[in-house]
Amino acid sequence: MKKILLLAAATLFCSAAMAQEPEMSPTEQNTSAIVSIKDELAKLGSIKISGYVQGQWQWANPAGATPSGFIRTYGDAFSADMNNRFNIRRGRIKFTYTKGTISAVIQPDFTEKGVAMKDAYVNYTSLKKTLTIRAGLFDRPFGYEIEYSSSQRESAERSRTFLALFPGERGVGAKVQLKGSSGLLSMFTLDAGLFNGNGIAVETDSYKDFIGKLAFQKNFVSTQLNLAVSLYQGTIWGRSATGEKFNKYSFTGGEWKKEEVANDTKFARQYLGFSGRVIQYWGIGTTNLVGEVIMGQQPSGKTAFANSAGASFNGTGDIYLRQFRGGYAMLVQDLGFSKSSIMLKYDSFNPNTKISLSELNAGKGTAADVPYTTVSVGYLYRFNESLRLMAQYDMTSAKKTDMAAINDFKIPNVLTIRAQVKF
Repeated sequence: MKKILLLAAATLFCSAAMAQEPEMSPTEQNTSAIVSIKDELAKLGSIKISGYVQGQWQWANPAGATPSGFIRTYGDAFSADMNNRFNIRRGRIKFTYTKGTISAVIQPDFTEKGVAMKDAYVNYTSLKKTLTIRAGLFDRPFGYEIEYSSSQRESAERSRTFLALFPGERGVGAKVQLKGSSGLLSMFTLDAGLFNGNGIAVETDSYKDFIGKLAFQKNFVSTQLNLAVSLYQGTIWGRSATGEKFNKYSFTGGEWKKEEVANDTKFARQYLGFSGRVIQYWGIGTTNLVGEVIMGQQPSGKTAFANSAGASFNGTGDIYLRQFRGGYAMLVQDLGFSKSSIMLKYDSFNPNTKISLSELNAGKGTAADVPYTTVSVGYLYRFNESLRLMAQYDMTSAKKTDMAAINDFKIPNVLTIRAQVKF
């Protein structure tokens, strides 16, 4: 009986206490709901979603397999019995979160081949925007073409030199960017970073590669001038399949000079690049002229220019040190104030500047030593800010040699017709 009385007393006490609490008026309830909704919208407002999709049709002439080690400038290889195809070149969705001076980006790529991660990094940007620190997976800060978005680029793909040296464009690492705040210094931007050196592959050693770029931009009344110099200082870790000594080859005096080296030897991977861009605004339409030259040393295999997106130790044994040079020049001319532009591009890549044509014909080189050039012509039509159409024809040629490794294959000229939608 006492327990029942105590329970009843407690219930009455709680009811009295609750009765003393003031109830919210309808106006106060509405205000509270509005504040809650506003807080949720503020969170959503910190996230920006953008992206683009590129669908295309390509035709190759002639059809047929390409030489081993051939670096393509038109996407995936055509099989021996295929001369045309439809495919999704890129399907990007970019998620950007911004909160004050901190931001984060995640960008996957969706195609018929599957899903791949393209960007995943965090950023810190100072209030005056003179300092940016970035870490994660992002474009390597070398030259102009790598960091220029594929959704804006006037040519269908990047040049052969960049595709050879920086396949996939991105790398895992961290960089610092400094910008001048005023006066003459405001025209300069400095990027400096350390990267694994394997592209998007998993790190395999303790060595890091340095990439730096100093860029200059000057705006005149109707002209914009951009200049840059870039440096890549890295290593390839040489290792024999047996764990014993292996050979290093350098082409000197018309011959491959062999030198025995110890297992786990590091070889310098060095690139020096120069970039320039001029944009002229005038009555005939905007003129855009851009060019880049890259030279340096690439440790590679005997029959293929090394794929620097792979693991940084060779694993195949012997290392071939090649002195290379490559670059491109591209002219884009808007047709007056219309929505149309025409594009002309010359692309050249010499993977071994030390070897001559006569030496190639004498059997002293392989398919990895043959220079290639590509001339591209294109037309772009921009319906609006979202929809763009592109047609481009690439004409590729190799230096004429007597090598069966080249002559037994067909190097195709490729027509690309592409539709792009941005959102």
